[in-house]
Amino acid sequence: MKKVVLTIVMIVSFSLFSVISAESSQSLYTLNVPYSYQSLYLSGQLGSSEVIQIEIDTSAPVTFRADIGIDGDYDFISNTEDTKLELSSAGTYARVGSSGIQINAAGDGEYKTYSLSIGPFDGFYGFGGSAWVYLNVPFPGTTTFNTSIRPYATAGIGRLYSIASVKQVTNMLEYLDLEVTDEKVLEIATYMEKRNEFLNTYTDDYASLFIDYIRGLTEKYGMEGKELELIYATLSEQLDFALQRYNGLEYGWEAYVQASPGLFFETSTTNTFSFDFALEIGGKWAMLMADETVYVEAAASVTPTVNTSATQLFYVLADADLIARYFFPSPRMWVDSQLSLNFNPLNFTTFDLDIEGEFNYLIQPNFTAFAGARMINTFDKLALFAGANMRLF
Repeated sequence: MKKVVLTIVMIVSFSLFSVISAESSQSLYTLNVPYSYQSLYLSGQLGSSEVIQIEIDTSAPVTFRADIGIDGDYDFISNTEDTKLELSSAGTYARVGSSGIQINAAGDGEYKTYSLSIGPFDGFYGFGGSAWVYLNVPFPGTTTFNTSIRPYATAGIGRLYSIASVKQVTNMLEYLDLEVTDEKVLEIATYMEKRNEFLNTYTDDYASLFIDYIRGLTEKYGMEGKELELIYATLSEQLDFALQRYNGLEYGWEAYVQASPGLFFETSTTNTFSFDFALEIGGKWAMLMADETVYVEAAASVTPTVNTSATQLFYVLADADLIARYFFPSPRMWVDSQLSLNFNPLNFTTFDLDIEGEFNYLIQPNFTAFAGARMINTFDKLALFAGANMRLF
């Protein structure tokens, strides 16, 4: 029940966050709100989330089997103005019984701080990685043990921010015909950025938690007593179409270097061991331009790699991506385009160039159309495509 309520709230909050703004103060683009929350879920790992399974086969010869299985999912996220820490154990489970022992322990984490100064630039450093251990001891059978460890360390200069909150809250105020000020946008965006912390509070009544969050949101908008109008505003087909235009957009730049060693070991009927080390050097830049009618994002990286399991012990990977998005004055139309370059000496096609462009048009609330062109495999294939979604009655 808790997950259902949280899913509904996330959809509502994201929808309200995802409506496009024509004008907003760039001084708010670097908004970064502190928040912290954690959760631990336990469930059965057998069948349909069962914890215990007992089976008796009465046909000759009579057999008996009993198993216990538990799945655990822990998450911890802490964000401050200068640091971020994330920990997760998704995918961890254990099974013990007459059929054998099976343990899968998985975890990943990341720590990043922007408290570093490198010459005239504000810098950052961080570390993290993932680890996985799998043990399977069947009764009877051959024991299997796998482990994979992949830590990393990174450092660089610059910082990237999500611009969605400020842009979208501003336009939501305009759509509701409310006064738009930097202070108002900041107050609402700050409240919505803390929604995960608020909604992940442990309680015996998540319905009340949801209601309290929505009431607080309507107060920030100045719409006390109009909770339904705020929640269901984005059911408008035009707004639902428009909310897609700012998804994933960022503001700022960064340059970084990241070292990533990796270790994999498997033992079963045979033993396998491999090691790799990658040193990635890259950067990313994202900006709204031309009176905020054009969004441009560019990213590139070069990664010298040593890999004992590859056909080549040493090789260099390189990739570059360019994304451009054009916003028409009318929210019914927008164009998305992307260019990708990839160099990988291990692939059959060492150098790959892909280009794609798509025009999206909301002809009327129940009729959405799109069309575009796609070139892949370095001019090897060209595709033209078009489609639509329409309700007739």
